[in-house]
Amino acid sequence: MSDEASEKRSSGTGWVTGIAVALILYILAPGPVTLLMANGVVKSSSTAFKVFDFCFWPLEKLNENVKPVKSFYIAYFEALGLDASWRLV
Repeated sequence: MSDEASEKRSSGTGWVTGIAVALILYILAPGPVTLLMANGVVKSSSTAFKVFDFCFWPLEKLNENVKPVKSFYIAYFEALGLDASWRLV
């Protein structure tokens, strides 16, 4: 019985860890994408740009309306050597 409980707990931990890692990668993704755009790898007329614009819309709204999020992205983009005013469009 304890082996089953341990197995269920480890499966739950894996899911939580996976979701946390995915969320962290999503939050940090605008930096590398903006670097690609600044270097001309992703053009504003490309399909990839439209996908990024759609996917990052929630982060853009948070960045515009929540001061701690805005402060985080300002510091993050300055650390990457980018303009602190982040916006894909």
